[in-house]
Amino acid sequence: MSLLENLPHKVTIQTRAVTEDAVLGDSETFSNTKTNVKAWGQTASQQDIVLFAQRGFVVTHRVYFSTNEALTEANRILYGSKKLDFRSYADASAGAGILYKVMCEEVTPRKQ
Repeated sequence: MSLLENLPHKVTIQTRAVTEDAVLGDSETFSNTKTNVKAWGQTASQQDIVLFAQRGFVVTHRVYFSTNEALTEANRILYGSKKLDFRSYADASAGAGILYKVMCEEVTPRKQ
């Protein structure tokens, strides 16, 4: 059995909804779109970090999927105890459509 057929992690994919509030401003909520999705989460490489920084993005993690989850900026990935906001999505299999890489930024709690 290949790694593509048995990715080692399970993640939850969430979708963001923004609610407008005239008094407090906009608020974000997230709802689970898919759960127990097979994936492979990794810390972003230094090369990825530098490449995305040149484009003005911060990335901290990459998550691989063996199916096209068609993620967008409205999505967040829950990976273990980490919340990862979407930054980019690409076919990582030279166009073969068998491995997809999502670059993400870990959401860190705001300091009070």
